[in-house]
Amino acid sequence: MLFEQGVYVLEADTEGTAAFFRGYALGPGMGCGCAGCRNFEQAVSRMPEAVRAFLERFGIDPAKPSEMSVIHGSDPGELLYDGWYHACGRLLEGREPEEQTGPKSFRIKDEYWLKLAEDGAMALIREKRDLLPKGFPEPAVQVDVMFRLPWVLEEECPY
Repeated sequence: MLFEQGVYVLEADTEGTAAFFRGYALGPGMGCGCAGCRNFEQAVSRMPEAVRAFLERFGIDPAKPSEMSVIHGSDPGELLYDGWYHACGRLLEGREPEEQTGPKSFRIKDEYWLKLAEDGAMALIREKRDLLPKGFPEPAVQVDVMFRLPWVLEEECPY
């Protein structure tokens, strides 16, 4: 499948990605146990539809991130999450999202963020991959998403 959106042109192997996720045992929280990961496990079914559809377009199982973290609590009862997923494929265009801002710092150039929904959900695709699962087929890209989820645990939110 050829994916074209914003600055990106991606040659994606959706079936290869989906096949990997069907056999991938790890999922939400990946055994972390922190409040944010436990909440993600319980609230992933409430992921914004635009984010879910974006991930599934590449064959990604939204319940199985390589990394998931809480950026902060935004509104009362809601958390802003940042997740990393992986997809089989290669970027043809849109390869350099980062610009150096200091000796050890960088930022993502604005034009590389894809707006997925009016609620601020965004995505980014990059060649640089962190925490690529063992045995993930190559070539592969990393798909970063930011989105909000409600706090659903029966405990006080620590964020």
